[in-house]
Amino acid sequence: MSICTFFGHRLCPATLEAELRSVLRDLIEYHGVDTFYIGNQGAFDGMAFAVLRELAHLYPQITYTVVLAYLVFPYPGFPYLVKPYLAGPVPAGA
Repeated sequence: MSICTFFGHRLCPATLEAELRSVLRDLIEYHGVDTFYIGNQGAFDGMAFAVLRELAHLYPQITYTVVLAYLVFPYPGFPYLVKPYLAGPVPAGA
């Protein structure tokens, strides 16, 4: 089992999607990556989520989990979530 994380920027050109799909397929097929953690704050994170959701149909052995930056509930549409650990109060906009 190998793990890969994707936490990107809020701005991401749509032209990156084909390259991202290619990189993900390479990681799955040739490097044994089967577990992915993805952020949820920007366009790149959304793109990685969408591509992984698509690839999960071709590679049923992979799992992908969204890691929340902030505790916001309910969060529909994401079957697997990791809630961040909070040691204390977090200021707005942190």
